[in-house]
Amino acid sequence: MPPQHWSAHTDWETVCKRASGRRRYNSVRHLKMELRRIQVLKLLREGYRQVEIAKKLGVDPATICRDVYFLLTEGHSFHRTWLP
Repeated sequence: MPPQHWSAHTDWETVCKRASGRRRYNSVRHLKMELRRIQVLKLLREGYRQVEIAKKLGVDPATICRDVYFLLTEGHSFHRTWLP
């Protein structure tokens, strides 16, 4: 039985489609994040500063800061010696 806050037009199939869309959206976001981190790593190796990388990629400098932090601490597939 569906929860009471569902409208009369919300059936189980619609709920499943919406959940599927969210999963797809989140997987695309995750892929974009991983690709950005690879770009950040390459640009750091080329000697760019974090602020320059942020401008080049069109993101906030805080995003680059978080990416660098990830690469230095949790980036299991990356090795710290790859960074300058």
